[in-house]
Amino acid sequence: MSVLLSLGFTWLLHFTLLVPYMTQDSWILNPYLCIYLKNIHRIKHASDTGVFDEEGRMYPVKLEQIWGILGAEEFRSYDDVKRLVWANKDVGDFLGWLASAISWSLLWWVARDERGIIDRETLRSCYDGTLFYHIAEKRRVRALASKYE
Repeated sequence: MSVLLSLGFTWLLHFTLLVPYMTQDSWILNPYLCIYLKNIHRIKHASDTGVFDEEGRMYPVKLEQIWGILGAEEFRSYDDVKRLVWANKDVGDFLGWLASAISWSLLWWVARDERGIIDRETLRSCYDGTLFYHIAEKRRVRALASKYE
Protein backbone atom coordinates (compact mmCIF):
# COMPACT_ATOMS: atom_id res chain seq x y z
CA MET A 1 0.00 0.00 0.00
CA SER A 2 2.80 2.45 0.89
CA VAL A 3 4.53 1.81 -2.44
CA LEU A 4 1.34 2.58 -4.35
CA LEU A 5 0.80 5.79 -2.37
CA SER A 6 4.41 6.83 -2.99
CA LEU A 7 4.02 6.25 -6.72
CA GLY A 8 0.73 8.12 -6.73
CA PHE A 9 2.14 11.18 -4.97
CA THR A 10 5.27 11.09 -7.14
CA TRP A 11 3.04 11.21 -10.19
CA LEU A 12 0.98 14.01 -8.67
CA LEU A 13 4.00 16.12 -7.80
CA HIS A 14 5.93 15.57 -11.00
CA PHE A 15 3.28 15.54 -13.67
CA THR A 16 0.30 17.53 -12.50
CA LEU A 17 2.06 20.29 -10.59
CA LEU A 18 5.00 20.42 -13.04
CA VAL A 19 7.48 21.08 -10.22
CA PRO A 20 10.48 19.45 -11.95
CA TYR A 21 9.93 21.39 -15.16
CA MET A 22 9.53 24.71 -13.37
CA THR A 23 12.82 24.24 -11.48
CA GLN A 24 14.90 23.22 -14.53
CA ASP A 25 17.68 25.33 -15.98
CA SER A 26 16.80 24.30 -19.53
CA TRP A 27 13.67 23.93 -21.63
CA ILE A 28 14.18 20.17 -21.88
CA LEU A 29 12.84 18.17 -18.97
CA ASN A 30 15.39 15.99 -17.21
CA PRO A 31 14.31 12.34 -17.63
CA TYR A 32 15.07 11.70 -13.92
CA LEU A 33 12.49 14.36 -12.96
CA CYS A 34 14.94 16.15 -10.68
CA ILE A 35 13.72 19.05 -8.56
CA TYR A 36 16.44 21.70 -8.41
CA LEU A 37 16.33 23.49 -5.09
CA LYS A 38 18.30 26.47 -6.36
CA ASN A 39 15.28 27.30 -8.56
CA ILE A 40 12.57 26.36 -6.07
CA HIS A 41 11.54 30.04 -5.88
CA ARG A 42 9.95 29.60 -9.29
CA ILE A 43 7.10 27.56 -7.83
CA LYS A 44 6.09 30.23 -5.30
CA HIS A 45 2.45 31.19 -5.86
CA ALA A 46 -0.01 33.77 -4.57
CA SER A 47 -1.96 31.28 -2.43
CA ASP A 48 0.93 30.13 -0.27
CA THR A 49 1.45 31.06 3.39
CA GLY A 50 4.35 33.42 2.73
CA VAL A 51 6.65 31.62 5.18
CA PHE A 52 9.36 31.61 2.49
CA ASP A 53 10.18 34.59 0.32
CA GLU A 54 11.20 34.48 -3.35
CA GLU A 55 14.83 33.81 -2.40
CA GLY A 56 14.04 30.90 -0.09
CA ARG A 57 14.51 32.68 3.25
CA MET A 58 12.19 31.54 6.01
CA TYR A 59 10.25 34.10 8.03
CA PRO A 60 9.36 32.71 11.47
CA VAL A 61 6.85 35.54 11.96
CA LYS A 62 4.85 34.27 8.99
CA LEU A 63 4.99 30.76 10.44
CA GLU A 64 3.51 32.11 13.67
CA GLN A 65 0.77 33.90 11.72
CA ILE A 66 -0.57 30.50 10.68
CA TRP A 67 -1.62 29.93 14.28
CA GLY A 68 -3.29 33.34 14.33
CA ILE A 69 -5.35 32.38 11.28
CA LEU A 70 -6.41 29.15 12.97
CA GLY A 71 -7.01 30.71 16.36
CA ALA A 72 -5.52 27.59 17.91
CA GLU A 73 -2.16 26.13 18.89
CA GLU A 74 -2.47 23.05 16.69
CA PHE A 75 -4.27 21.57 13.70
CA ARG A 76 -6.96 19.52 15.44
CA SER A 77 -8.76 18.23 12.36
CA TYR A 78 -8.83 18.40 8.60
CA ASP A 79 -11.27 21.30 8.94
CA ASP A 80 -8.38 23.40 10.29
CA VAL A 81 -6.38 22.58 7.16
CA LYS A 82 -9.30 23.62 4.95
CA ARG A 83 -9.69 26.86 6.92
CA LEU A 84 -6.00 27.71 6.47
CA VAL A 85 -6.08 26.97 2.73
CA TRP A 86 -9.22 29.09 2.36
CA ALA A 87 -7.68 31.99 4.31
CA ASN A 88 -4.61 32.04 2.03
CA LYS A 89 -6.57 31.55 -1.18
CA ASP A 90 -5.98 34.13 -3.88
CA VAL A 91 -9.04 34.44 -6.11
CA GLY A 92 -7.11 34.66 -9.39
CA ASP A 93 -4.66 31.89 -8.57
CA PHE A 94 -6.53 28.63 -9.15
CA LEU A 95 -3.42 26.51 -9.74
CA GLY A 96 -1.74 27.98 -6.66
CA TRP A 97 -4.84 27.33 -4.60
CA LEU A 98 -4.93 23.74 -5.88
CA ALA A 99 -1.23 23.26 -5.11
CA SER A 100 -1.74 24.68 -1.63
CA ALA A 101 -4.75 22.45 -0.97
CA ILE A 102 -2.88 19.35 -2.13
CA SER A 103 0.29 20.10 -0.16
CA TRP A 104 -1.51 20.98 3.09
CA SER A 105 -3.76 17.93 2.75
CA LEU A 106 -0.73 15.72 2.22
CA LEU A 107 1.02 17.29 5.20
CA TRP A 108 -2.00 16.67 7.43
CA TRP A 109 -2.23 13.09 6.24
CA VAL A 110 1.49 12.34 6.73
CA ALA A 111 2.43 14.41 9.78
CA ARG A 112 -0.55 14.10 12.13
CA ASP A 113 -0.13 12.04 15.25
CA GLU A 114 -2.35 9.16 16.36
CA ARG A 115 -4.92 11.67 17.66
CA GLY A 116 -5.06 13.45 14.28
CA ILE A 117 -3.24 16.56 15.53
CA ILE A 118 -0.37 18.57 14.04
CA ASP A 119 1.37 20.70 16.66
CA ARG A 120 3.70 23.69 16.29
CA GLU A 121 6.89 21.67 16.39
CA THR A 122 5.70 19.28 13.69
CA LEU A 123 4.73 22.16 11.42
CA ARG A 124 8.06 23.88 12.03
CA SER A 125 9.86 20.64 11.16
CA CYS A 126 8.02 20.62 7.84
CA TYR A 127 9.39 24.04 7.01
CA ASP A 128 12.94 23.45 8.26
CA GLY A 129 13.29 20.09 6.47
CA THR A 130 13.39 17.73 9.46
CA LEU A 131 9.82 16.41 9.29
CA PHE A 132 10.68 12.99 7.91
CA TYR A 133 13.45 12.50 10.46
CA HIS A 134 10.92 13.20 13.23
CA ILE A 135 8.40 10.78 11.70
CA ALA A 136 11.07 8.07 11.38
CA GLU A 137 12.11 8.57 15.01
CA LYS A 138 8.50 8.36 16.24
CA ARG A 139 7.98 5.14 14.28
CA ARG A 140 11.22 3.68 15.63
CA VAL A 141 10.24 4.47 19.22
CA ARG A 142 6.76 3.04 18.67
CA ALA A 143 8.22 -0.15 17.15
CA LEU A 144 10.62 -0.57 20.07
CA ALA A 145 7.84 -0.01 22.60
CA SER A 146 5.61 -2.61 20.95
CA LYS A 147 8.52 -5.04 20.75
CA TYR A 148 9.06 -4.96 24.50
CA GLU A 149 5.38 -5.15 25.49
